[in-house]
Amino acid sequence: MDLMLLFQSIGGTLFTLFIPGFSWSFLFFERGKISVVERIALSFVLSIALIPLTIFWINIIFQLSFTLVNSFMVALALTLIPILLIYIKNKWKTMKGSKKRVIISGQVKVCKGKENE
Repeated sequence: MDLMLLFQSIGGTLFTLFIPGFSWSFLFFERGKISVVERIALSFVLSIALIPLTIFWINIIFQLSFTLVNSFMVALALTLIPILLIYIKNKWKTMKGSKKRVIISGQVKVCKGKENE
């Protein structure tokens, strides 16, 4: 029983104080732009700032009470939103930089952009 409580405490602490800020740090700074120590410190600061402010504004705007489920959903959303935005940004970069290959009279020509079509 004590071991389960330890795992819950460590998991809850990581989920509320580190992981949301860690995902946001990758949105603000790409990999390699800042050191690991800076990213960890920024992760704690962002998580400590984002989660309480988001819960506060949800409570003010939507009149929702402060519960464990609401807090979990806020932390989960604050973790998944930057992951989704990073995925969309990377997908957009690959789509924008991709080259089209067109076969014209048996020859493969590489076109970049609409002007060569």
